[in-house]
Order: sequence, then C-alpha cells, then structure tokens
Amino acid sequence: AVDPTGQKQHVDILNRYYMRLMEDQLDTNRYGRTDAILSKHRKIGVDQSLIDYFYGEMYRQRNGGGDTDRAKEAYIRAVQGAKPVAEAHVNLGYMYLKEKNLSQAKHSFTQYLELRPDADDRAMIEFYLQEIE
Repeated sequence: AVDPTGQKQHVDILNRYYMRLMEDQLDTNRYGRTDAILSKHRKIGVDQSLIDYFYGEMYRQRNGGGDTDRAKEAYIRAVQGAKPVAEAHVNLGYMYLKEKNLSQAKHSFTQYLELRPDADDRAMIEFYLQEIE
C-alpha cells in the first residue's frame, strides 16, 4: 500500500527513538500532555509495549490515588507483548519487592537480565536476586 503522508516512516522513527523521546517528555511532569501524546501515539501505531511502559512510568511518577496499581497494570502489559520492554520488568521487580512478593520480584528481575544482559544496573539487580534467595 502507498503511504502518501509518510506516516509509516514517521512511526518507524518514533519506535526507534521512543525511549529517549518519552523520557524527556516525562521529565516535564506535564502528565495531562503526556497522556494525550501517548494516546495519539497508540492510535498511529507506535509499539503498544512502549506505550504501556510509558503509561506505567507516568503513573509511577505522578503517584496519585490508584496510580501505583495503574502503573503495575501498565508495566505488566508492557512485558506481555511481542516486544517486551525490559525496563518494565525492573520496575515490576521493585514493586513486587515493596509488596514482599519475592517470587514475582525474582521472576521480573531475572526476565530483565535475560532481555538486557549488558544492563548498567546488572550488579545491583544481581544483588537483589541474591538477597531474595
């Protein structure tokens, strides 16, 4: 199919640089705007796992009533898709640790290290995994 507007190319570029772009957007602490951007990106075909991850980030940072549960649900969706977002596993791991759900924390941290074997925070995650044993 012909794409006269170049939208597919635009979405491909968005997907490639999405982590950096949306981290910068979240740093503005403008949650209404972030929500609107994520909603628009979902409609144009940005990777759903990335969208869910950043909804999780938005809720976690906003930290209003019910946001912890919303963040957790979004992170779970972000790791269930065809392209799981490794960073969502880390945040789930920390959430499960806080809840004292050690088996789920261990699973999330292990999944993260499998997806990101060269992670900058590998030593810290391995420390948590040893503490859980």
